[in-house]
Amino acid sequence: EVTFTPEQPDGSVELTFTFDGSALAGKSVVAFEDCFRDGKEVAVHHDIDSKEQTVDIPDISTELKDDVTGSHAAEATENMSLTDTVNYKGLRPGREYVLKGILMDKATGDPLLINGEKVTQELRFTPDDTDGSVDMTFTFEGSALAGKSVVAFESCLYDGKEIAVHHDIDSEEQTVHIPEIETKLTNDKTGTHEALAEKEMSLTDTIPYHNLIPGKEYTMKGVLMDKATGKELLINGEKVTKEVTFTPEKADGTVELTFTFDGSSLAGKSVVAFEDCYYDGKEIAVHHDIKSKDQTVDIPKIVTELVNDATGEHEAEAAKEMSLTDKVSYNNLKAGKEYTMKGTLMNKETGEPLLIDGKKVTKEVTFTPEQPDGSVELTFT
Repeated sequence: EVTFTPEQPDGSVELTFTFDGSALAGKSVVAFEDCFRDGKEVAVHHDIDSKEQTVDIPDISTELKDDVTGSHAAEATENMSLTDTVNYKGLRPGREYVLKGILMDKATGDPLLINGEKVTQELRFTPDDTDGSVDMTFTFEGSALAGKSVVAFESCLYDGKEIAVHHDIDSEEQTVHIPEIETKLTNDKTGTHEALAEKEMSLTDTIPYHNLIPGKEYTMKGVLMDKATGKELLINGEKVTKEVTFTPEKADGTVELTFTFDGSSLAGKSVVAFEDCYYDGKEIAVHHDIKSKDQTVDIPKIVTELVNDATGEHEAEAAKEMSLTDKVSYNNLKAGKEYTMKGTLMNKETGEPLLIDGKKVTKEVTFTPEQPDGSVELTFT
């Protein structure tokens, strides 16, 4: 209230109301005035529908989604497109407003930077109704964003003045999660990245994931690749695939895919696991790296040639002191790793180990290859 003494019958006076209005978004407030003289009411202006007496306090809320998936999950790609649907309340139809948006890095709470630049967007619109919605689309290079979450902050301006904001770094509706996956393929028998070519092979890919949405259902799909060709590995004309559907309890965790197949013909090859993560049928994360050592299992191959040291041929004279050398050529070993080659002479007629004075004839050598392919010799005396 204000007490005043007019100099003329007609004029004006101002009343300023100051208060905490943080909870009033979406409301309209109307001023009712009463004029008193000598404690008696002499004039009133009470009109709840008067636009002149009204101040509208607009409200905006936003929901950010990936244009490809239509959800709050997105794949990190070179051309990313996220659309923020901004619902507004309490605007004046027929007036022009400006909506300004910026993407934020949820982890840091700072503006998201792509090549050192903020990701912003601006839209001018004139509403037909007091309440409604408008879409704002952010397009940017997002290939480096795997593992991040981005949040849209919006501000609504009229005549250059900010009249509504929606800035909430913890709002799931304003957030798009961009998952990341890694993979580590190992042989189930050895627990390493090497395997023996055999009829029943079993390789398990352990896939750490980051930034999934807890409680949502995902599907992880894997396929084995032939490292030499860069194409899908084919066993009897069929791809080797596996998939698992899971619901993570936390944003970060691991899931396993086990590939079982006939690998008897794969000696000398290397196989690589490629993985894809899907949400609601849409791809949201991939890990395809044909050169990744963690994604690879090598399947070594050895061939041997046994000759008589005296003749250098495959024939030998029965003698007191015999010496046979087996040249073992190897392929697909790991350079710099230590291996042991063990050899046994067999009796061809019986298929059993050869016995001399009741003992087997064996030899072994430990070596460290400098290259994946090479040879080593074992001499039996």
